[in-house]
Amino acid sequence: MNVSFYLQNKNISDVDCSNPMSGNPGIGGCEYMFIAIPFCLWQTKDNNQRILLMANSIKHLPHHNNCIQVESDEDLRRSVTEHSIDAVVLRYSLDNLNIAEDLPSNVMVIMWSHNFIKRTELSRLAKDRRITCIVCVGNEQLQMYRDHQAFYKSVAIYNGYPINHFIRTQSCHISPFENRSNEVTFLGNLVDYKGFHLLAKAWKKILEAVPDAHLNVIGGGKLYDRNQKLGIWGIAEESFENMFMPYLLGDDGRLLPSVTFHGVMGNEKAAILNRTKVGVPNPSGISETFCIAALEMQLYGAIISTISYGGFKDTIYKTGDLYETPDRLAESVVKQLKKTDNDYSGVLDFVRLFDFSTVTKKWIELFDTLQQTGNIDSILKPKPTKEYRLAEWNRKFKRIIPFGSLLPSSMFYKSIFHRISSLLHKYACRKHNYPRI
Repeated sequence: MNVSFYLQNKNISDVDCSNPMSGNPGIGGCEYMFIAIPFCLWQTKDNNQRILLMANSIKHLPHHNNCIQVESDEDLRRSVTEHSIDAVVLRYSLDNLNIAEDLPSNVMVIMWSHNFIKRTELSRLAKDRRITCIVCVGNEQLQMYRDHQAFYKSVAIYNGYPINHFIRTQSCHISPFENRSNEVTFLGNLVDYKGFHLLAKAWKKILEAVPDAHLNVIGGGKLYDRNQKLGIWGIAEESFENMFMPYLLGDDGRLLPSVTFHGVMGNEKAAILNRTKVGVPNPSGISETFCIAALEMQLYGAIISTISYGGFKDTIYKTGDLYETPDRLAESVVKQLKKTDNDYSGVLDFVRLFDFSTVTKKWIELFDTLQQTGNIDSILKPKPTKEYRLAEWNRKFKRIIPFGSLLPSSMFYKSIFHRISSLLHKYACRKHNYPRI
């Protein structure tokens, strides 16, 4: 079977992505996966499928005969036909659904979902015969809709990282945790849904408890698009920059000396991560279906402080502190800064689960199943946890009764609950003249 991964990389085409085994070179995690997974499949002897990587620019991708340049989305159909592609892996988005509809009808479409999908969109995917499979990047992501009809055409395959390569080449150089100063690091895109503004808001409170704490900020508004226009500080898009910068300025209007913005970094970020004591990836949890940044920080010996939500439940080792609400962020970071051990050997055992050698086997299982039977109804799905026990009961109930597929999923009931809660909050604000927050 001929399988193509389609990488839309026109906005990051100048970044050197030729060696994915050295880690993320400073691009979005999704884009990194679209390069690294095909690369690892090329190296896997047990892979019986022909894997191609189609991209808008292949200039800085791994040198391989199966890298094919497709300059625009409009050219994808022609390339798919020309190379006799049987299945195309696309990043899930509403725009890419339109691309899927334009592909030849005999081509299987696999939507790789690196973000949470709305309930209404899941219903559309469940009904769309063009969509053969939805790949979730973590167990928690798929658990959230295990009683939705889209569950049956979905699988969970973790994002990967060169864990074993890192352990062989880098782990012996990791700085002992007890020798680290109170360094806190945020690693990620500086946009509102990655939650940096929450850490900025908490920073002065953290300094009150730990006066020698220092904040490193790795990333920027140009992580996904090198052409993005930034605000006056040159850090993030103007409106978002205006949201978080006031929290990080002193009375003189200057940046606090305890904060350093390093900008978008590739593998040179290793020196900063190797001295980091506490890593804070996406403290809001919004959109976080996996979090490669959390893996990187833990590999370099940091312990994590972030919210108990989504992919963090899959990727954070037990030394991490997962809080229930962002109001506890400052308290959590302070608590972590006061710890004296990171159980690094335990971390290394834990993260091997995400090594590319393990992850690529799951992709091979998916492709082999699609080729042999086309039935993914019962493969690569997580077992229900206590948190999703009711959803599992509802899934089974809907499956055994006539027309059960028409019954609502737990996502529907949760959406009703949140709507009612929001209306009650607005009513209370209006009645008591409270500001809406």
